[in-house]
Amino acid sequence: MPDVTVSPSTVSVTVATASAVPWDPSTSVDIYSDFVNDASPFGISTGTAGNPGSSTYTFGGDNGAMFGKINLSLSGTQGARIGVYAAQADTANVSRTRLITDGAYDFKCRCGITTAAALQRTVVGFCVTHGPPSATLIIQDGAAFLANGDTGNWNAVIATGNVMDQVATGYSTSAMRTLRMTTNAAGTEVNFYIDGNLVRTAAPTWDTSSSLAWGFEMRDKQTGGSGTNGLAVIDFMRLQFTIAR
Repeated sequence: MPDVTVSPSTVSVTVATASAVPWDPSTSVDIYSDFVNDASPFGISTGTAGNPGSSTYTFGGDNGAMFGKINLSLSGTQGARIGVYAAQADTANVSRTRLITDGAYDFKCRCGITTAAALQRTVVGFCVTHGPPSATLIIQDGAAFLANGDTGNWNAVIATGNVMDQVATGYSTSAMRTLRMTTNAAGTEVNFYIDGNLVRTAAPTWDTSSSLAWGFEMRDKQTGGSGTNGLAVIDFMRLQFTIAR
């Protein structure tokens, strides 16, 4: 045990040997964006096949660009969409990724909703969303946080075949929140966290061969469109995956 002399006293300091497990890129994936100047390595979609490019986004943050954010503006037209995904995306399509069932996922998104009409829906998580106008057909399959308009609280949702099982979390959608979801290696358990607090543990029954996408998405579900631009902010997004072997 070494001695460190600090006049006029002698202080004993114990130095422990660290035993950390190194990050292994062959068994792990860790992608992150602070949205300082772009969304890379995430992809952005500003529309759908029938409504391409109708929504917009900008980047902004503190002076000096030490950290950033992405400002999303959803067009208030029927079927409009804007989203940020952990997948390749363009103005019309989002490339989906299957749930790998031999590893665990950890997804975080710090975000808040500034403005959203009653039938504009915000979905954050791992799922397939339902496009046509509907107040109830929102998440088709998967697990995600759901916001209905810009009032109320986030709901923690699991869905199969357009049937949603929702749990109210008590956390408002208008404040900036860190939304986090984790899955076990088998894809049979999902934990939902908000600002570090566990709000739901669920055993989803989704088909793990389904093509889903991690990310953040806003849609206008109003027949004919709401006429109001939905506004949201994402501070950062991170997705980690570790193969169980």
